[in-house]
Amino acid sequence: ILELVPYVYERSALVRRKWEEARVKPGDINSLADFTERVPFITKDDIREFRDQVGDPFGGLLCTGYHDATSVFSTSGTTGDATMYAHAWDDWHPFWAATARDLWEVGVRPGDYVLGSGFKMRGPLYHAEQMCGAIPLMVSTAIGGWAGALDAIRRYRPVCTTLTGLAMAELDHLSRSNDMRDVFSSFKGATFAGEPLGARARAQLESWGVEIFLWTSTGDVTAAFECRQHDGCHAWEDCVLLEAVDPADGSPAAD
Repeated sequence: ILELVPYVYERSALVRRKWEEARVKPGDINSLADFTERVPFITKDDIREFRDQVGDPFGGLLCTGYHDATSVFSTSGTTGDATMYAHAWDDWHPFWAATARDLWEVGVRPGDYVLGSGFKMRGPLYHAEQMCGAIPLMVSTAIGGWAGALDAIRRYRPVCTTLTGLAMAELDHLSRSNDMRDVFSSFKGATFAGEPLGARARAQLESWGVEIFLWTSTGDVTAAFECRQHDGCHAWEDCVLLEAVDPADGSPAAD
């Protein structure tokens, strides 16, 4: 973080604006305690407001030139307008590095097949699968593609996939003509993201013998997943600095 502070302050127009409003400079930050005490929060609404004011699609957060970005993704838009962000990466996509650990928790192991996700706005999820030594099964799981995906499941017997509410709608339809417990019998688990999982969809997955692991975004820096205790999502502390604060005034709160 101390290495990133001057780099980001110099390059991010939104960060610099927020810090100037809070009268904070990079030289004021010499420890994590300084960071958590003095650095102002930036909300999604701040990013969207800057985007609309300035006409910057990345909301003032991009720290490189457009030509240096290797990929552009978006948030889901679950709680407001989808926001765009860019990554620069070489061999492995950084967003998914921690997710490999979470897939390992689900039960993904070297040599396993993992059914490709229709959840593409976040970029190459298959990188996390490859980090586990697994083999991504790249068939369409977007709307209209699940009939073919079921054929691929029967042939390759994957152990995991990522589901969304839209996928559940189509699977519900297909369950009328397919033995879903048999279809998913090779699965060690499935992940679900994009919106809250409803009670009916959860019960349906359980009736098919699928153990579901919820996941969510952690400030678009990385993701947070359930473990096998299924009592909340966990973020990796070597990937993101987490603060427990009162949402009303930003003051420190108990963990």
